[in-house]
Amino acid sequence: MARRNNQLNQREMKVIQSEVIHDSFNFDELFMLFLQDGNLRNLRPHTLTYYSNELMSFRKALETLELDTTPAKIKPDHINQFIIYSKDILELKIVSINTRLRAIRAFFNFAYKHGYIPKNPFANIQLL
Repeated sequence: MARRNNQLNQREMKVIQSEVIHDSFNFDELFMLFLQDGNLRNLRPHTLTYYSNELMSFRKALETLELDTTPAKIKPDHINQFIIYSKDILELKIVSINTRLRAIRAFFNFAYKHGYIPKNPFANIQLL
């Protein structure tokens, strides 16, 4: 029996590389997957509406701030800019901002857990 050399062959490398498709999902596609998952988990229609409204507000804010909306490219800095924008420009109360942050966190937790994004930008973001 031959000794294992701990090297991957070309076929094994292709399998690993084909699973890394983080940039292939835009915001809308991943959002639809998130809502489908919510339906499968039997979330209340009100909860799905809440997620939909808050995530669309987040996306619109990112576009207004001229930031990339591709989920795999969103960084913690983008979320901090969103918080500042919500606070200073939209003049939202802290409770309203936290409500949005909870929905956005659920979205990114889903995306990271299922491997759609390489890093969760909400890993170290706290509520206000």
